[in-house]
This record gives sequence, structure tokens and C-alpha cells, in this order.
Amino acid sequence: IIAYNIVSTSTIEHAKELYDKVCCSRKDFLPAFVLVATNVDREEGRQVSTFQGRVLATECDAAFFETSAKSGLNVDAVFEEIVR
Repeated sequence: IIAYNIVSTSTIEHAKELYDKVCCSRKDFLPAFVLVATNVDREEGRQVSTFQGRVLATECDAAFFETSAKSGLNVDAVFEEIVR
């Protein structure tokens, strides 16, 4: 799981850096990734669009979920994706 906060642009940049580090260190085998956008209940402060998240997920060949721990939105779905 690689997560970023939708109210902070720097966190999606950091998520991409983490993905790149894993790819550089694991040339023999790439694990499956799940990209998780957090804090979607804070829409009024959104700095990272859903589109930006989807683009990064596509680049990383990752499943993508927007989540909210506060409301529980998609939290179960992330873990269901992992155990698939």
C-alpha cells in the first residue's frame, strides 16, 4: 500500500518517490501495489485531484482507492483488494 493525503500535494510526490525506490530495488520481482488517497472527507481542502491519483495509479500499475477513515469510505475495499 502506498498512501497519500489529498490535502497535501507533497504527499503524492512522495508516493511516486516511494514507488520508484521499490522499483529500483526490486528489479527481479515487483509486488502488486495499491495506491490509496486518504482524507476524501476533507474535499474542501483538496489539493490532489482524483484524476492525478488515477494517473499515478496507472503509471504504477496499481489499484486505486480514495478513502476516508472518518466515514469508512473504501477502507474495507482496500484490504479486500490486497487479499485477492
